[in-house]
Amino acid sequence: MGLLTNAGYPIAWDSEENKAAVKYVLEHGIEQFLALYSNYRGEKGRPFLWGDEVEYQLVQLDEEKGSAKLWLHASDPLDQLNKMEEEAKEDKTGKVLDGLWRPEYASYMIEGTPAKPYTHELASIASCEASLIKRRKMLQKFLPKNVVPLTLVNFPRMGSIDPKTGIADFTTPAGVPKGPASHSLFVPDNCINPHPRFGTLTANIRKRRNKKVSIRVPLFMDERTRVDPFLNIDSNVQNKHLTSTTPMDDDDDDDLEEAPAKKRKVDSSTKDDLKPNVTPTMYYFAQYFDKEESKDIVASKHNESAAAHPSIYMDCMAFGMGCNCLQTTFQARELDQARHVYDQLAVLCPIMLAISAATPIHKGLLSEIDVRWMVISESVDDRTDEEVPRIMKSRYDSVSTYISTRPADNYFAKMNDINLCVDEGVYKRLRESEIDHRLARHVSHLFIRDPLVIYSGRLHQLEDATSSDHFENIQSTNWQSMRFKPPPPMAAGSDIGWRVEFRSMDAQFSSFENAAYMVFTILLARAIIAFDLDFYIPLTKVDTNTARAHIKDAVRDKKFIMQKNIGKLDILKDPSTVEYCEMSVDEIFNGCEHFEGLIPVVKRYLQLAKEEEHDGKSPEDQAKWVAAEKRVNAYLELLKRRANGSLLTTAQYLRKFVTTHPTYQKDSKVTPEIAYDVCTVCDQIASGKLYPEELLPEEIVKMAGEVLN
Repeated sequence: MGLLTNAGYPIAWDSEENKAAVKYVLEHGIEQFLALYSNYRGEKGRPFLWGDEVEYQLVQLDEEKGSAKLWLHASDPLDQLNKMEEEAKEDKTGKVLDGLWRPEYASYMIEGTPAKPYTHELASIASCEASLIKRRKMLQKFLPKNVVPLTLVNFPRMGSIDPKTGIADFTTPAGVPKGPASHSLFVPDNCINPHPRFGTLTANIRKRRNKKVSIRVPLFMDERTRVDPFLNIDSNVQNKHLTSTTPMDDDDDDDLEEAPAKKRKVDSSTKDDLKPNVTPTMYYFAQYFDKEESKDIVASKHNESAAAHPSIYMDCMAFGMGCNCLQTTFQARELDQARHVYDQLAVLCPIMLAISAATPIHKGLLSEIDVRWMVISESVDDRTDEEVPRIMKSRYDSVSTYISTRPADNYFAKMNDINLCVDEGVYKRLRESEIDHRLARHVSHLFIRDPLVIYSGRLHQLEDATSSDHFENIQSTNWQSMRFKPPPPMAAGSDIGWRVEFRSMDAQFSSFENAAYMVFTILLARAIIAFDLDFYIPLTKVDTNTARAHIKDAVRDKKFIMQKNIGKLDILKDPSTVEYCEMSVDEIFNGCEHFEGLIPVVKRYLQLAKEEEHDGKSPEDQAKWVAAEKRVNAYLELLKRRANGSLLTTAQYLRKFVTTHPTYQKDSKVTPEIAYDVCTVCDQIASGKLYPEELLPEEIVKMAGEVLN
């Protein structure tokens, strides 16, 4: 997650030194991008290579007590894994590790990647699952026996506070909220990775916006769900810190609902702290906020007169950046190809978010959303109140501009229908340096953000011609659904070209599922390249799709806007002839009369790949290809059934698991017993010991045959 360094000290946000440093990083970040562009703009012929990033939460399971807690010692196994990596580098025998490991935002998280990239060949693409299995086993070796690495998106009881002690009882070791970095009422600072970057990042987002982040998602209202009547948020003992009160009994959060109105007063500063910033995604949820809040959310396509829906309130970065997700990055042949595939995949990000939905639980409560995206978006939203009307999105959000050079200007303008905020000075500098208008818009939009963490020892010491640290300081903290990545500086000595990163998907329980989703995105990218496909829709419609992807059971109940009759990109297409329609996820994946379907597109690509990689090859190579196709077809079967509703999404499975659990009280709460059972089941599914028929039938896994190395 971003640049990690120990060079010097992180400069304090509210210092004169930081004001000068921010200006310096922004100025030199552009110069570094220009150096990269100048060095690599004409490079062609790079091979298609790709990799994945999968994050793990480390959870301690106590079978005797029936408890599950986040294990806050990820640095211990990480140190040992990184030592193995260094030893492998010194080993001259060519030994390749099963994976590489990096720190993540939380002290209970660790990120794994393949030790070497996969190629375009189907046998290599299909080996992703084997890599995931090996990585999980590799990590498990360095964990205590009662600690398991889970690819749950978020911990079921994240933010749960013991009402009697005020201690966060969902971690080991336990912690006390209201730490100096986050000021959170619900999450202790010991949940943050101890590297200085992460605590500084947390504090600086809060300091830059002049208040804590406010994360609000709609609360699932069951028969006995309790709501704080003064704040219209989930009932929680910590809510007493949000209001002015006469002394109350701290032992029972029920007091928050039973106390007479005269005991609690909501002052204007609390209202301001609780008010969420406006984004296009939150705009879709306008009905969940009261009339005063809703008036700031672009005038009403939704019913502002509807009663405000109670929300789950979260207040720190850990609720978002403490989530696990799936990311794939591929290297394009050259710059133009990377820009074209970036645009096409940007349209598909909300669709993949919807079908990968795995996050119905937030702060120990069932919500009315199924995915993590909105929560992370709000958790790192550093915009000030003055910036919100001008900058429509958080640093973590859907893309705001297409970048391909291929469409004609009138078609491109029609698709780029978002009022993009750019840094005019940066845009001018880029255009003067012969960066085309479309790419200049993209880069100058990135540079409307301030660098959030600057180290004193990595500032003036860097040369723009040989370093990209200042550019990456901005780039790596623009967490958009797609990321366009220039090559590293030539001085770094790497052999890496222009890349595109796909970032929208929720993590799944098992290596089989995670491989299925990631392999599918890569095969889609290959199909887009092979057939020069055009999925373009106006970006405002992409934002609408992103919002719809959040809704509970969106795969089953919602429709998404797509272009009809997709085909080869016509660079001279008249935008007035483009037709759109709303389609179900089933229609988008499996096809219908006016849309070929993503799975049929992938199957069409597989036929092309067969001609190149199978036909006329040796019997051994043909056998490898057939085995790879068999595995890929099993992945497609999983996605087909989740899209058509015959299998549950992970979010639907978790929601059903909670609401049918014997300890569930119809109050929206995830009990400690439920949390333990969720984590245990997740571990069993990941270990291949359990195949829930409604989520991951064993027949589909067996259909894939032997796992390919």
